[in-house]
Amino acid sequence: MCEYHRMEGGPRPPNGGITSIGDVTIGRDEFEDLVAEAMDAIPEPFASALDEVAVVVEEHARGDMGPLYGLYIGVPLIEGGLPSGILPARIAIYMHPLIDHYPHRPDMVEQVRITVLHELGHHLGFDEDQDPVLSAIHGRRSVGRVRAAPVAREVVEELLDAAVAAPNHKETAPWRFVVLAGDARGAVGEAHAQAVARTRANLTPEGRAKEAALLDRAPVVIACCLIPGEDPVRAREDRDAVAAAVQNLLLAAHARGLGAIWRTGTMTDEPEVCEALGLGPRDALVGLVYVGHPVTDGETAPPARRGAAAHTEWRGW
Repeated sequence: MCEYHRMEGGPRPPNGGITSIGDVTIGRDEFEDLVAEAMDAIPEPFASALDEVAVVVEEHARGDMGPLYGLYIGVPLIEGGLPSGILPARIAIYMHPLIDHYPHRPDMVEQVRITVLHELGHHLGFDEDQDPVLSAIHGRRSVGRVRAAPVAREVVEELLDAAVAAPNHKETAPWRFVVLAGDARGAVGEAHAQAVARTRANLTPEGRAKEAALLDRAPVVIACCLIPGEDPVRAREDRDAVAAAVQNLLLAAHARGLGAIWRTGTMTDEPEVCEALGLGPRDALVGLVYVGHPVTDGETAPPARRGAAAHTEWRGW
């Protein structure tokens, strides 16, 4: 967890620093809690690099600096060790500009999170033009080997909340997620083994056991399912939405320092597996997302991909 330093930042008003703008009524202490929560959400390996950073809340920036949301003062890590005589890095988050410019509470809370991450990016040596969303998209890779250590339920819930933020025409919410852990993985694995035995008469007991254990490759397996609409066009769009939800889930796992992989194959079409997941005759299993803590802490380069130019035709330009 990153270290957060509460500082007075000057005298407070008699009402305890409570500010009301739009539908936001918030005190200094509550605002500081929001900043602390944003710090706690920083994933590894970045969180460990920020242990010596002082993050403080102040009312405003100096008058000649304009309405800043935040300010980083220090030596970025990319420039090497801290020179002698230089104070530790400091990040100031300015309370009133954030509240003034975001009078609706959900928007303000989100902007607090974005500001904290933006200023931390300066400490980590990120360029101003290096967008964290694009960095996540290009840096994500499929991670098939993960540890057996459990993943906290609240973390999985966060991944699922990101998943359902995917684009969805007509907002039909066609997704259903079945989150498997512990023995529940074995129950679905056994259904898969039954399906394999049905189609392979020569399957040995050892081979059957291996098939049944496939879902044990990660501590959490998320079955991403489709509950389609009746209209054929809508049903196709609904499946596209579930696929987009899977991508969001994978990006969220990457952002939280987790390893994840989207697996499909024959298992997703097996009636035994679909029945074990409680799916109806028109429903579909779009994929199984395996999630866990990566086996290695080191960064692994994403697979080489051809740029978009090889797959793009431009017209009217």
